[in-house]
Amino acid sequence: MNHPYVPGQSAVLALDTGDLKALPRLDLDGPIVVAIVAALVVAVALVVAAVLLSRQKRPKTKQQPAGAHAKLGPRDVWKQRIAQVVADYDDGDIDREEAFARLATVARRFASAASGTTVTSHTLLDLNRDRTVSGAVSQDNWTLFRQTIAALYPPEFADNEHHRIARDATVDQAAGWVLALVEKWR
Repeated sequence: MNHPYVPGQSAVLALDTGDLKALPRLDLDGPIVVAIVAALVVAVALVVAAVLLSRQKRPKTKQQPAGAHAKLGPRDVWKQRIAQVVADYDDGDIDREEAFARLATVARRFASAASGTTVTSHTLLDLNRDRTVSGAVSQDNWTLFRQTIAALYPPEFADNEHHRIARDATVDQAAGWVLALVEKWR
């Protein structure tokens, strides 16, 4: 006894189990899997596109050098500055103490430019205990710089009675120390 539903009429209820017919099961497993795979493919494509587009937007600039080559220019500039101090001393334009002070200034400015950290006003005590600067500079460079400044200071400030090396150091020797700093810095 099948009673089809007609709009405008009241619904007819099934009176026995024979009137009930099971609807076929909707199989959604296939479409769900397809939708998930499609979403993953789109997500991967978006990530790849974002990476590629971000690379294209970066301006093509030359990578800035770091360390010893940062803002240094040729080492010959520093060698010329050292030679100028020696020439000024040899010409009698400056005395020995002024020559040592200028060589210390050249060494400090070189180390500042090479390391990217200003060390022009550090005392020897600062240089010996400042681990923040030495962490940014190779240990060999930092040690060489500290030794150079320490060697330049005694002739300038040390008690000559207790520091024979300081008393006997020449401007040419001191210039050699600063030149070694410039040449050995890596």
